[in-house]
Parts: sequence; structure tokens; C-alpha cells
Amino acid sequence: MDRVIHLINWKMRLAWRMYVRNTLASLESILFLIIYITWMIFSYHIFIRATNWGLSHSVPQALIFCNLFTFLFVIWLIFSFLGYRLNESYDLNRLYAYPLPLRSIFSANLFGAFLDLSVLLPLVSYIAILVASIKSAEHFPVAILLVIALLFLQVAAGLTLVNVLYVLLPRLNLVKVGMWAALAILVWEGLLNRGIIKYPMPNFYALFREFGIKMYLPYPAGQIGIALDAYITGNISEMTIPLLGFAGWTIGILTLNYLILNYWTQLDLAKRTGTEQVPKHDLAAAFLDKLASIIEPFVGKQAYSIFRKDSLEFAARSPYFFIYKILPGSVAPVIILLAMRFNMEYIQNLSTYPALVDYALPSAMVLVLFIVIGQGNLFAGNHFGLEDAMIRSIMVFPVPRKAILLGKNLFLGGLFLLDTIVLSLLSLLFYNSAYIFFGIFTLLLTLFILILSIGNFTSSLWPYWMPFDKPSYTFRNTVILGLVNAGVTLVLVVAIAPVVAGIALPYRYEIFWLGYIFMPLAIFYGFSFHRLSLNPAVNVLENSEFQIIRRVADREQL
Repeated sequence: MDRVIHLINWKMRLAWRMYVRNTLASLESILFLIIYITWMIFSYHIFIRATNWGLSHSVPQALIFCNLFTFLFVIWLIFSFLGYRLNESYDLNRLYAYPLPLRSIFSANLFGAFLDLSVLLPLVSYIAILVASIKSAEHFPVAILLVIALLFLQVAAGLTLVNVLYVLLPRLNLVKVGMWAALAILVWEGLLNRGIIKYPMPNFYALFREFGIKMYLPYPAGQIGIALDAYITGNISEMTIPLLGFAGWTIGILTLNYLILNYWTQLDLAKRTGTEQVPKHDLAAAFLDKLASIIEPFVGKQAYSIFRKDSLEFAARSPYFFIYKILPGSVAPVIILLAMRFNMEYIQNLSTYPALVDYALPSAMVLVLFIVIGQGNLFAGNHFGLEDAMIRSIMVFPVPRKAILLGKNLFLGGLFLLDTIVLSLLSLLFYNSAYIFFGIFTLLLTLFILILSIGNFTSSLWPYWMPFDKPSYTFRNTVILGLVNAGVTLVLVVAIAPVVAGIALPYRYEIFWLGYIFMPLAIFYGFSFHRLSLNPAVNVLENSEFQIIRRVADREQL
């Protein structure tokens, strides 16, 4: 036991030593800390306002707790799924090299991660909810204990999720997984369209009604919210069932985490790191060999070689690329649009919120467009984050820098083209119009070409990439990438405005022939923008090579 406590203490001190060292390392790091503290203060006020709004609109206090606690819980888990580093010093492959028992590794990672900066953000938000809703100071000690218990489960769930990504995902054949997922979505959509199965009636309107409490009873964040409300209102006996359910969740997640770690420690190194020998019958390689005869004459053999390497290394064989790009950037928009399509008939029958019909579909479209643009900016401006440390090998290849950028653009452009086709087809579920289909296809394709054009610059000018050799990256890099993403989005709004006007105005005034003439011109505009920006981007890359390599070396030393 003493060894475990010592290891936990060492891990906490190590994490905070790294924070202090990294914070004082440069003016940029100090600026990041200021941004982080500002964001915590901002989130504190946001959740106070959200709580006060619910209380002023007669929303039951139990539902306020359940809604906001569940929101924080889910958002924090989504961040960990997208690569949020739950603990700066958390790396199973490094810990495996030390002669530590499994029990020590399990306890150190669980309790060591509890004081990570990433945990302080939801903790501040939880406290804001309590400050706004609890009027008696005597209720605060127990309320804080319940929140800490929920935060403990939140950290355990996040670590379990990361462990699953470490252990299980690298062992999957991603090509087969993608094919089965696409088939399942098509079958599900067909069954819904033919009425064989019914989409469940949405219950989101119950989030602000008293009977909505039953929705949260099976889930841990809701169980804590119900128990907290029962304690504040003096119904202590009603705390028993939700707390027992919460205890069951906690025991289950801890057990799953321990079993995964136990399974991981018994795998050999090749299986743990996902570096097994590639099978002889590789579907992705065979497909790319056939594709070479079509693409290679237009871009050259060297650019196609970069495209082929990235396609095999990341899209076909990297589990982490599947996490970062395919799931949030492609599957999420599809799920949102399908869910909205099959909920529209129910939304129209909800007399409780008649104005919801006018805003539901546009809100879904805006959300999907936000996800698509955000993911596009992230990856187009992250060319060399895909390579991470291997960028040094790319830079010493006797390959023109123009071929490198073209190859990277081909790889990401192929993924963006698939996104464009899928989203355009989904538009037919809402609008039975050929003009809408071709208009959305033209708009998205031009948008992605512009994103690739700008990304050629940002990937060289701001080399703060998200490394793909591990399933997490620092929150500091997340903030920097977010700021760059916001700047690029502003440029895109200006660049895409003529295309939006050229497609929307003919539709508004029903001059469809003019819109059909404009669509190929819009795509030509996008390709012209890319062609004109390619040579200056090559010059920027050549002038930034030393800085790029130095950034990678600095990151490896931390």
C-alpha cells in the first residue's frame, strides 16, 4: 500500500512539475495559461446563468442538476474521445517499461489524473451550478462530496475510454470496420424509410418537464443530480436508489478499466503498439494500385506516392486517424442529419414548442456545417501532424516540396470528396430537388478545396500539430489549433461568399438555369484558388522546414 501511495504522490508531483515548467517556458505558454483561466471563469458564469434561467422558468431543481451534470459529463467524455489528454504524463507504453505491479499502475493513473488541469474545468462548472442553486451553506459539504464522486467516476470513465482505444482499436481491421459500419447505416436507413421499424419519439421536450426525471435515473450524472435534489429538499430516503445505481456504475467502470489493463499487460509489444505485420491480402493496397492509373498521370508519380503512403498509413491502418477524422468528422454529421430527418414528423406534432419546427432543420444544418468546417480546417492545416516525428524522414526525401503538398492534398481531398457526396445525398431526405443536391455538392466541394488551399499555409506557418502516434494531445495545442481554426474560418466566410450567393440567389428567384451555369464556374473558382496558392505555399514550406523539424524535436524532449 505504501508503494501505491508513493507512486500516486510521485505522479501528481510530476504532473504539476511539468505544468510549471511548461508554463514558464515561454511567453506563449503563459498566454495559454491566461486563456485557460479566462475560459474557466467564463464557463463558471455560463453555468451560473444556465442554472438561474432554469430556476426562473420553474424547471424542477432535480432536472437542472440532471441536465447540466449530464451535459458536462458527456462533453468531457467526448473531448477525451477526440484526443483530449486526460493526464499529461499518462502513457501506458511508457509505464510498461517500469517494474511496477498492475495494481500500482491502475491506482496511480486513476488518482494521479484526478488533479489534472483537464479535470479542473468541469469541477469549476459543477461548483457554479451548486452556487447558483443551493441557498443554505449547510448543504454544501455533502453537495461537494457528491460532485467529487461524480468527478471521480468521470475521470475513471475517461481513462477507461482511452484504455479501450489503446488496447482494442489497434487490433481492428479498419477497412472491414468501415465497410460494416457503412452497411449498417444503409440497412438502418432502409428499414426506417419502409416503416419496418419506427424511430423512437424524441423526448427532448421532457428535459424541462417533471416527468423527465425518469429519463436520467439509469445514468450516473442523473443519479447524482436526483440524489442531490433529494438531499437538499430533505427527502433523504429517496437518495438510496440513485446512489446505489451510481455505486454500480462506479464499480463496473473500475472493474472494466482493471480488466483492460490486465489484458494489455499480457500482450506483446507489437500487438500493444499496433505494429503487427501487414497482411498479404490488403484490400486498401489493391484498391490504390488500381487507382494509380487514373490519378498518377495528372499529379505525377512522386505526389501519388505521398498520397498512397498516407492512405495506407493513416486511413487504412491507423486506429487513431479513425478516431480523429472518420468518427467525429464524417459519421457524426450523418447521424445528426438522419436523426433530424426521422424526427421531423414528430417535431411538427409537438404543440408545446410550435416555433421549434422553423428552427430545428436549420439548426441541424448549421451544426453539421460547423463540424465539417472545423474538421476540414483541423486536418488541412495539420499536414505534418499526421507524420509527427516521421516528418524528418519526409523532409530528407529527394522529393519536391510541391509534390509533398500535392500528395497531402490528394489524400485529404479524397476524404473530403466522400464527405461531400454523402452529405449531398442526405440533403435529398429533406429537399426533393435536383438543384438543391447539385447546389450543396458544389458548395461543399468548393469549400473543401478552399480549406485545402489555406491549409497548405497554416500547416507550415503554425506547426502546432496534433500527433497521431498516440490517442491524445495537450489542451494547450487544442487551444492553439482552435484559434487558428477560427481565423481560417473567417477567411473562408469571405472566400465562399460569392459561391453561396451564386447558388442561393437563382434558387430564391427560381432562375435555375443560371444556377446550373454558375455551379461548374464555382468549382473552377475553387481549383483556380488552389492552383494560384500552391506555389506561394511551397515557398512558405521551404522557408519553414527548419522550424518544423525543431518543433518536433522540442516536443520529443518534453
